[in-house]
Amino acid sequence: GFLVHAMEYVWKKYKMKGYKSRVDYASKYLWGFDFDERSTKISRAIMLISGDGKSHIYKENSLEFHNWGGKLEGDLKSEKLVKNSNNKELLFNILLTNPPFAGDIKEKHLMSLYDIVDDKKNDIGRHILFIERSIDLIESGGRLGIVLPQGIFNNTNEEPIRDYIGKKARILAVVGLDGNSFKPHTGTKTSLLF
Repeated sequence: GFLVHAMEYVWKKYKMKGYKSRVDYASKYLWGFDFDERSTKISRAIMLISGDGKSHIYKENSLEFHNWGGKLEGDLKSEKLVKNSNNKELLFNILLTNPPFAGDIKEKHLMSLYDIVDDKKNDIGRHILFIERSIDLIESGGRLGIVLPQGIFNNTNEEPIRDYIGKKARILAVVGLDGNSFKPHTGTKTSLLF
């Protein structure tokens, strides 16, 4: 549903000069990734109904960019959105994401792909990897909005994560959300980081 709202907002506000219809610009500029098959199918269907005839919605594990291939990799390259050959750094202008908070990553081969990981640790929160991944997905000067657990911003043991974010990006705002924002799915207190 979010992509539909984004598509309508951009179309109405900017009139997307040079594009005849929402389908023309949406098929070039709106992209989505999700690991869940059901979510990607629903997103594709909603985008199709809303006028995006060629959705760039992919079922992929965003964290395992080194395993991407096929249609996604081809589409990213044809749209000149790949900064380097292994898909780690892409060139999106704006990224809005709500990564999963649950679970730790323990696979050393996956942890080794990320600079944010302390080599001495045996595991790391999935959402921590998504911080680095999200920054890698946007071009220099791009904009990011990410939902994160509130603890990232006020737990003393998360200071290295805050330092990493401060070195890689310019923080525009941190907006605290109500504890009920994502219920019944989670009661975790969250914030939006821009």
